[in-house]
Amino acid sequence: MRLFVGLPLPEELLQPVVALQSRLRGGRPVDEDNLHLTLAFLGECSIPLAQDVDEMLRSLAIYPITLQLGGLDLFGPAVALRATAGPGLVALQGRVAQAVRMAGVDLPRRRFRPHVTVARMSSAATPEQQQRVGRDIQAFGDVSLSATEIAEIALYRSHLRREGAEYEILATYPDFS
Repeated sequence: MRLFVGLPLPEELLQPVVALQSRLRGGRPVDEDNLHLTLAFLGECSIPLAQDVDEMLRSLAIYPITLQLGGLDLFGPAVALRATAGPGLVALQGRVAQAVRMAGVDLPRRRFRPHVTVARMSSAATPEQQQRVGRDIQAFGDVSLSATEIAEIALYRSHLRREGAEYEILATYPDFS
């Protein structure tokens, strides 16, 4: 199964993000149920490995962090809201990465670029569609959402479908502090 660890968006962020999506003219909006911020992409995992990851994540103390979203950007074919890489978020991502590595996942070491994908552009996008996305990024590039406290992470399973990925939360890890 294809897994990742992420931050589910709380209701107070979900509604402003959905409102922003409704104003975008370029790209296909990400379904509201799929909006999240990825902390670690694990890729394909066996059931025993997924159980080990779950056990390691359960052992983490999850402290509340402040999430600040603002500014649109293009991440490959994705239109994304950037997240400020504040010390709390960076520390949480580092602890999650360490935990999944300790569980046995061969997690590549990449620079953490926190973001929430809000729309996807087709790989076969026409020049006109690409221009629309560019205009959206210019028009809403300085959007800023209210800082929100988050105290929960989730282990997600990604189901790849023809119409796009669908994400299923397998487990959540609330604030145990």
